[in-house]
Amino acid sequence: MSFVAVVLFLAACASQPRVPETGMAITGATIYASPQAEPQPGGTILIGGGQILAVGPADKVRIPDGYTQLDAKGQFAVAGYWNSHTHLVGEGMTDPVGATDEVLAAYFTRAYLKHGFTTILDLASETSIAMMVSERIEASAISAPRILTAGSPFYPPDGTPIYARPIYEAYGLPSAEIVDAASAVERLEAQADAGVRLVKLFTGAIVGEPVGVLPMDGADVRVLTDAAHRKGLPVFAHPTDTAGLNVAVKNGVDILAHAAPLAGSWDSDTASALAAKGIGLTPTLRLFDVFPHPSTPVDLAVSQAAALHEAGGDILFGTDAGFSPEYEPQGEWALMSRFMDWREILASMTTVPARRLGEAGQRGEIVPGEAADIVLLLADPAQDYRNLGAVAHVLKDGRLVFSAD
Repeated sequence: MSFVAVVLFLAACASQPRVPETGMAITGATIYASPQAEPQPGGTILIGGGQILAVGPADKVRIPDGYTQLDAKGQFAVAGYWNSHTHLVGEGMTDPVGATDEVLAAYFTRAYLKHGFTTILDLASETSIAMMVSERIEASAISAPRILTAGSPFYPPDGTPIYARPIYEAYGLPSAEIVDAASAVERLEAQADAGVRLVKLFTGAIVGEPVGVLPMDGADVRVLTDAAHRKGLPVFAHPTDTAGLNVAVKNGVDILAHAAPLAGSWDSDTASALAAKGIGLTPTLRLFDVFPHPSTPVDLAVSQAAALHEAGGDILFGTDAGFSPEYEPQGEWALMSRFMDWREILASMTTVPARRLGEAGQRGEIVPGEAADIVLLLADPAQDYRNLGAVAHVLKDGRLVFSAD
């Protein structure tokens, strides 16, 4: 062999990814590699080092010696789900130092893992508590989803929502109200440096009578969205009504954290304008059933989400779990199914949030090189969207964190 040939051979060897000595192979499953992919019956998913190493037919994927095997014959593999609107409220959340690993694992398993959620977005909590919980989960390998947090939200001056005030008082939490633009930006940058992954603005804060809904000043929205974008963070807005919606949209927010029935119906022009600006929506439709009010009918919330979806806007799945007492996703899916098919619902829990949070190509699909966040289902979601809830096993970063046995 010539010197040049030897060099080329060594370079080719060096370019091949190193297969970890230990790992797992999921065998026999029908694989939906992405929401739009055709099913791959009887496939094998090879996992090592927390990543997906190979995906394909059994005769095309060699399982290294020493790899454990998970027989998933008759099951259906999809990427791990994202819940894009939650809050860290629950057993152990207000005192993560004092809570045992078992308490935290039990809470997160019951609330999220058993439903297939491997990533949750915490859309408002106290920054230090959220980061402490997230870091402890990773350090102690607690069975729990990944937490991407907004940390402390931003309220308008004198705009702490009426339902949040008792929480701030009970736990002595620092105010999250904006005092002035400069200090608000300083806090946002400090939260970004602490590790938050998104920003939450209450552009329409429910403060109670006589004001009702207090909108955030447009200049404050703009300076905070600009600061967030400089840090590479998406901005979620709690709009509530027309004024809160308009000030959010006009000043650069990325995703609406709720539908806004108080803002009325969205015609095709309104929805197209939102979609053209790249505005996404986590509609939290079931919330309007759980907390019904004549002024916020769930059918109007559904029509807004449907209009944006029809216009090509992004819909992200979210339940407001933590604020809402309902953690099961089936109610939200049922409302989404009025205007989305099972593939689109799956996309709202996988590829769409991964892209909007800057993780396209890292999570959201079952393809080599992505994180091994995988849900194994007992029934085919193509037959019925409700089968997305027939969870048999959940893997996060290649580790089995839930089994329904």
